[in-house]
Amino acid sequence: MKKIVTALTASAAFATISLSQEADASQYTVQPGDSLWKLAQDNSVSIDSIKKLNKLSSDTIYVNQSITLEEQDTYTVQAGDTLSKIANQFGTNYRTLMDLNGITSHLIYPGQVLNLKEEVQAPAPEEVVEKEEPVVEPVQETVDVYTVQSGDTLAKIGSQFGIDYKLIASWNNIEDVNYIYVGQKLALTGSDQVEAVQEEVEEDYIQEIVEEVTQVEEDNTVVETETDTTIDASQVETIVEVEAPQAEVDVIDQEAAAQAEAERVAAEQAAAQAEAERVAAEQAAAEQAAAAQAEAERVAAEQAAAAQAEAERLAAE
Repeated sequence: MKKIVTALTASAAFATISLSQEADASQYTVQPGDSLWKLAQDNSVSIDSIKKLNKLSSDTIYVNQSITLEEQDTYTVQAGDTLSKIANQFGTNYRTLMDLNGITSHLIYPGQVLNLKEEVQAPAPEEVVEKEEPVVEPVQETVDVYTVQSGDTLAKIGSQFGIDYKLIASWNNIEDVNYIYVGQKLALTGSDQVEAVQEEVEEDYIQEIVEEVTQVEEDNTVVETETDTTIDASQVETIVEVEAPQAEVDVIDQEAAAQAEAERVAAEQAAAQAEAERVAAEQAAAEQAAAAQAEAERVAAEQAAAAQAEAERLAAE
């Protein structure tokens, strides 16, 4: 009979422990064979966190000891609990527990759920106002004059600046819309701009001619020689042929023609100057030769006179 009663008592105690642990999973009653390491492994927490929650100064625990496994907001009252015991277990005081749970006396009962922390009212979610993103329309690039790049076509340029390619061809007097060349300047507006482009093309054209002529003159500079060197006139004349670059825009280049004429006249004047210098050099050489001849004749005469005088002196002796 005693064995049966003992078995029933043990079963009841085990059932009480199981029910209490199920009622509050964060609280655990230490069983024989338990250790902090085992509890930490079984509950996926660290030993340090268990010790901190339970204010343990060592790793020693004992059977039937109530262990907090994780920080909790509520606690389910167990048989034998008091407000002071629960307060000490969770590091607070019984008056705080009474205030948190609206308890006016020390009476509590098993299964009662007590708040351990003050409930914090979650802030109401802010109303999110969706703002419409401003629609940014692409802005066409504004350019009055465009310089043709490699790979460009009138259609491509027109699409880039939002202009019909036929208008660009008309503004720039382009007959063949399939032919433009790199470096060509195109007006992208009406007649006033076309005139400006034509003036710019003329200036570029004149500048190109001046640079080419200057380069030729530098390459064909005549080096001055000694005065007794005969200079052939054919070495002075320099025929410069400058091929004007073909342009799509038909421009009457009067300024370029005037510039070319001025350069031609300058070249002729330079040739005349060179010829004059050659003649002067020949004259100087001739004068020098005459002077040398005269000096030689003078010396010969003096020598002849001296010889004659010497002969006469000897004859007189």
